[in-house]
Amino acid sequence: MSARDYYAKARELANRLATEGFGDWATRFEEAVTGGFTATEILMALRWQAQQLQDAGLHLSAEADSRLKSLLVGLEEALS
Repeated sequence: MSARDYYAKARELANRLATEGFGDWATRFEEAVTGGFTATEILMALRWQAQQLQDAGLHLSAEADSRLKSLLVGLEEALS
């Protein structure tokens, strides 16, 4: 999977989060994608945000939670 796929997955998650009322988290994911200079930097920022979201203990929908977990697995694989 290419870095672009992770960016797309992160943006899909951000859209879902915004829909569910977690706009601040959606912004964090968008900023991780747009704020990095290299693919590795962006993927590391996305992983950080995803881990923070998972640790926040929010009541996400099953769809958002599934997207989050899928993104985390992919990012861990890409960065290992």
